[in-house]
Amino acid sequence: MKKYSNKYDVALSFAGEDRSYAETLANLLQTANVSVFYDSNEQSELWGEDLYTTLADIYSNKSTYCVMFISKHYEKKIWTNHERRFAQERALNESRGYILPIKLDDTDIPGIPSTIAYIDLRKTTIENIFRILIQKIESIKQKSNELNVNLFTIDENKVRECIKKYNDNILENPSDNDSLFMLGKSYLRLKLYDFSIRYFEKSLELVHDDPDYYYYFALSLRTGKRIKSV
Repeated sequence: MKKYSNKYDVALSFAGEDRSYAETLANLLQTANVSVFYDSNEQSELWGEDLYTTLADIYSNKSTYCVMFISKHYEKKIWTNHERRFAQERALNESRGYILPIKLDDTDIPGIPSTIAYIDLRKTTIENIFRILIQKIESIKQKSNELNVNLFTIDENKVRECIKKYNDNILENPSDNDSLFMLGKSYLRLKLYDFSIRYFEKSLELVHDDPDYYYYFALSLRTGKRIKSV
C-alpha cells in the first residue's frame, strides 16, 4: 500500500455548472481551518503549470479525501473525468473510503459503483454535508495521531492501550494495514515476538515496497531468535 503526503484534507471535484455548491462547501471548510483544494483559490499555484500532471498529483496523491459533486454535467466534462480517474486510482490503494460522492441528480458515473455510500444534495444541505465531512476529517486525524505514537518511548501500559485501539481499527477494517503494522511494532515493544512476527507478516502481504516493514520484521525475527546470527 502506497504512502501519501497529503497537502489537502479535501480536494473538490466538480463541473463548472455546479461551482456554486463547491464554492459554498469550500468557504465553509476554510472557515473551519480545513485545508481544501478548490481551483479558484489556487490560481497562483496553478498558473503556468501542466494542469494534467498537477491535478493528477493532487487527486491521486495529495488529498486525504476527494469530494465529488456528481451530476449530468460532471459526466460530460473532460477535466472532471480526468480528476475522477486519478481519484479512483487512489481509492484502489486505500484501505478506507477516499471518494466521497455528493449526488446532484441521478446520473451514473463510470467507475463509481452504486454500492459506494453517497449523500444526496436534493435531500440535505451543503451546511449539513460540511458538518459530516468535518466529523470524517477529525476522525481520520485522530487515527493518524494514534498511528504516529512512538511506541518505544512510552510505558508498557500505554502500549497496551494502543494495542486495543489498533485491534478496534482492524475489527472495523481487516485490511487496515497501518494498524496491522503498528500492532507488530507494539508487540515488538512488549517483546512478544510471536505476535509481532505474525502482524508484520500480515502487513507484508499488503505492502511489498516499504523498507520500514522489512526492517521491523527482520528485527522481530532477530531479537526473537527466529534467525541465527552469522
